[in-house]
Amino acid sequence: MADRGALFSRDDLLDGLPARRAGALLFAIESRVALLVARSRRAMARYQTGRSEAQLERAFLHALADGRDPPLAPTIQDIERYADAWADLVPADVPLRAELAHRLGQKYHFTRSVVPTMRAVLGVDEPGVDAAYRRMHQAPIASIFADRLRLRDRLRWYRSRLAARLESLPPFWAAFSLTLTETVGAGVVALPIALAGIGPLAGIGVLAVFGAVNVVTIVALVEAITRTGSMRYGTSYFGRLVDDLLGRLSSVTVTIALLGVNVLALMALATGFASVLSEATSVGTPVWVALLFAVVILIVRRESLDSTVASALVVGAMNLILIAALVGLGLAHVQPELLLAGGIPPFDGRALDGGVMTLVFGVVMASYFGHASAGNAAKLVLRRDPGGRSLLWGNVAAMVGVVAIYSAVVLAINGSVAADRLVGFEGTAITPLAEVAGPLVLVLGSLYVVLAMGMTSLHMALGLYNQTGELVGAWQARRPTARAVSAWGLPLLRSTPVLLVFIAVELMLVSGHASFSAPLSLVGALAVPALGGAFPMLLLAASRRRGECVPRTSWRVLGAWPVVLSVFGIYACAVALHGLVIWDGPLERVAALLAALIIVVVGLVTWHRGAFRPRMVIELRSTDHSSQATLSVVATGRSLSAAVHVNGMREPLAAANGEVVIDDGRRLGSLEVRVPAHETDELKVWTHRIGPAGESTPWPSRVEVDAAGSVRRIHIDEGRDSAVVPVTRGAISVRLAPTTPEART
Repeated sequence: MADRGALFSRDDLLDGLPARRAGALLFAIESRVALLVARSRRAMARYQTGRSEAQLERAFLHALADGRDPPLAPTIQDIERYADAWADLVPADVPLRAELAHRLGQKYHFTRSVVPTMRAVLGVDEPGVDAAYRRMHQAPIASIFADRLRLRDRLRWYRSRLAARLESLPPFWAAFSLTLTETVGAGVVALPIALAGIGPLAGIGVLAVFGAVNVVTIVALVEAITRTGSMRYGTSYFGRLVDDLLGRLSSVTVTIALLGVNVLALMALATGFASVLSEATSVGTPVWVALLFAVVILIVRRESLDSTVASALVVGAMNLILIAALVGLGLAHVQPELLLAGGIPPFDGRALDGGVMTLVFGVVMASYFGHASAGNAAKLVLRRDPGGRSLLWGNVAAMVGVVAIYSAVVLAINGSVAADRLVGFEGTAITPLAEVAGPLVLVLGSLYVVLAMGMTSLHMALGLYNQTGELVGAWQARRPTARAVSAWGLPLLRSTPVLLVFIAVELMLVSGHASFSAPLSLVGALAVPALGGAFPMLLLAASRRRGECVPRTSWRVLGAWPVVLSVFGIYACAVALHGLVIWDGPLERVAALLAALIIVVVGLVTWHRGAFRPRMVIELRSTDHSSQATLSVVATGRSLSAAVHVNGMREPLAAANGEVVIDDGRRLGSLEVRVPAHETDELKVWTHRIGPAGESTPWPSRVEVDAAGSVRRIHIDEGRDSAVVPVTRGAISVRLAPTTPEART
């Protein structure tokens, strides 16, 4: 049986008739490349769900099983770009490689110079392949190449090379660039309004303090991601990280919180988008909201939005350029008396203003929230720097950059626009700045809201659509006897929350109650303290006791329980203070106190259910491109020395640093891992294979665990790649008998 993650094995392809081999091989190559392209287009997708990822995989597997073309047709640029990922499918059979080259030349248009990797994989430049081609087609193999590229093709190759170059940035710069561009978003034009009540200098101080705390939580989250094996391979997302480390209750809480973030943020973005474009064009705000809704529905019905690493970097860079231009226009009109105005109540003699404090805390917190996208950058960076050092320091540097950018925006806008004009303003800070710095601000601001707010609205709406589908699917799974939603009714049901959000925005615009900053402040006051503060600390604590991988660099002090509980408590208390002191309305107070209670209760339940119980992990993995297998032993987040006895070897292999490489992993019969005394309460055995795209699939194995004379037998099959069993503290022995590829085919 072929490995599901690899789509086809080479032996599967060569079992057919000779005349069909090249066609079958090309079909397999195109199917694998199409899947890789589909995954790359979701690489930076926000708020992914398990159901949306499973649907993508099923669509390709069903097409493969039925012999149909994949849902996405790859281009020759894609085939060249991912040539290393399909190279293992190409056999040493020279005539077959020549025929495959012929079929590629018939189907695609390319010149010799643009496909160097494909030429190397097929051996096109080898005399033997050329001779075989001449025998079969009475022409040199060079005839598969076009003389020149069409203009359209040249543009496609330029775009492909640019994307490949951006995605091959050094690990540190990849982490830095992705985190910076994903964090700096539409919230930047709400900061001047939120901080107008305390003045620019005090506002910059607040940004620095919140930024420093945010660095702590992002470092905690990055370390948890680095320690968690599932975040390195294939499809992974923030919700899965929480589910793996903290359990189902925490995962459900995060899902509900992200649902609230999407609803409120979409309301804010639609309002800000419409207000700026209405000011620039004199077209009413309801019209712009309706146009945005039409685009959103088109994207949502497609159920996909290209979110490649390259597109995220390009759009993010354009946004930063536009922000820099707006800052420059603002700095040209800075007034010293405006810079020195303001102060933080009650320290400046003013009474504490709940409205001001809500905006300050909520909008600043929401503007710093980029935690849910951290896993997207990690998948790219950890492949090239498994130790996680580049990921950690890249994120730290990016957060320092975010603080600098936000400070520059506040300095430029709050230093040039009077506080009275900003306080209570319902739109974005672009409109008041345009009144001071001229109409060019509206031109640049319009471009910014289209790129930042418009694109983010699409991501938020698609995330809301997917989350609704996840909830509907979970409801149907719990009630199998209930009537299933029809094929046409399910998309309509999933689109309903998006429709309701836009109806609410239209009604608020017509009634004069719409606000850009108010929904963001609610997000920052109620949801972000949990998602970007409390949960990252819990994830760090759990990963240091249960993680599968050991990072090269970590901030050891962050994982100490006094630090974890202190940061956790600060965020929980900040939410509670809104209900006890800052907010006046009864509904707002109840919501804040309920949110604070949920944070505390989820933390206690997570601890009670054993999320922080010490765990040992024995991992056995192999890769498709290598005959070697790697075995690692990690206990309570640290590498553990062990003796590995491989069947057929006289001397045991010593896993001195918790890892040992077995040369002939593909023919591995069985092995025994003897672990000395340890301080863990449970054991996880994880056996899996890493495919050409970095995806993980189960490596079926028979496992026998001998702990203190008690023997337990486990079978890891195609349906799962790991098993967890309780163990007593002391020496244990684990015997592994993985199924070899020869036995499976």
